[in-house]
Amino acid sequence: MTFQSIQNALTRIKARNAYLYTRNTDTSQWRRKTGGPPAFHDANPTSGQIISLLSPVITCPWTLHRTNVVSESQFDGGKWSCGLREMRAVRTATSSIRDKRFGNGSTGIPCIVYSFGSNGDDFFELDVHLVYPECEIHVFDPTSGDPPEGWAERYHFHREGLCVGNATTFTLDERTTTKEAGKKMKKYPCRDLRGHMNFLGHSHVDILKADVEGMEWDLTARWPGDLDNVGQILLEFHFWVKRPYLPRLLRDHIIPLEKLGYFIQTIEPVAAKIDAFELTFLNVNWNVDGTFGNNFRSEMYPVSPGVAL
Repeated sequence: MTFQSIQNALTRIKARNAYLYTRNTDTSQWRRKTGGPPAFHDANPTSGQIISLLSPVITCPWTLHRTNVVSESQFDGGKWSCGLREMRAVRTATSSIRDKRFGNGSTGIPCIVYSFGSNGDDFFELDVHLVYPECEIHVFDPTSGDPPEGWAERYHFHREGLCVGNATTFTLDERTTTKEAGKKMKKYPCRDLRGHMNFLGHSHVDILKADVEGMEWDLTARWPGDLDNVGQILLEFHFWVKRPYLPRLLRDHIIPLEKLGYFIQTIEPVAAKIDAFELTFLNVNWNVDGTFGNNFRSEMYPVSPGVAL
């Protein structure tokens, strides 16, 4: 990650956060019509005006990869990742060509992927496995019953979900459909992210994917302030579970992640008639060899004039 790319990202973040300003700065003849920045504060959270403010601020410096495109099967479940091929090349160094291009041999740092929420579908996980067979993939889902045949050969399956804080169980939203349909009020076991990492003995996670039907709101709002050792975060935000207006959307769910170095890399809709969006965050301090640098520090986070974060 270059210094200039991070500076450009911070410039975009500064400009975006300026929309949190509470006074109308429009001095034109259309001042009353536009409303200036405050008009964005109670706008529909899934409107084009608001979602456009979540445009990517950083670009993957390695290979940007998607499991598929929507004109191929399957439509749902596609995910973006960054640097997966380079991760394998650097860490396994299986040929002299890779050794010459990327360095001398393996770094010794394993590839670790966490996938929360599967519903028996391994579209994302299988893609990671095919690109990087040596990667250690952990699937967490207590709600969808037994994993399909063949999963044990490729993944580590855990009958626990993701929660935050001191919670140890969770229930499904009544609008959620899973293979355990009819058990909406059942309590399922869970741990917070740090708890899963400690239990499994992992000091880092390269890719964290979570499709957890609303838990993403609590996860981002209560992300531990010292948990900066995840390489990239792939989240599905369900706006039919929670619809925060722009001030809360940015201050509670986006800015805290950015201050830890997680910058928006991609955004796309889940479907045309569903209020949900896929966002990926790239940790600008993460490297494909599994190490974490010091490219960005929280004190570098920009200040927008007149805006309190």
